[in-house]
Amino acid sequence: MDIHIYLHGTQDQALLRDMNAKLGLILQNQETIMATVTESLDRAEAAAKANTDAEDSIIIVLSALRADIAALKAAGTDPATAARIEALAAALEGRKNVLAAAAVANT
Repeated sequence: MDIHIYLHGTQDQALLRDMNAKLGLILQNQETIMATVTESLDRAEAAAKANTDAEDSIIIVLSALRADIAALKAAGTDPATAARIEALAAALEGRKNVLAAAAVANT
């Protein structure tokens, strides 16, 4: 594509300078906007990774606690200790649901 511009006087040249200046501002603003978008995306990706890491850690801890509770149940204990073990298992199960809901809500 060829674009040919013929200038006939000082008004045309002034108009061309004004248009060139405005185009420069548009390009500068576009670069600023793109940099802002990139920074925001970087922060969002870092936050998502941090959430995933935290969720993975919680899963590991809850799985280990579940295994420990199962081992305590299998060891056979007195009724009072067994009741405490059951209460702990129920509390952990309840927290699992809260954590799962928070993960779904992305909080």
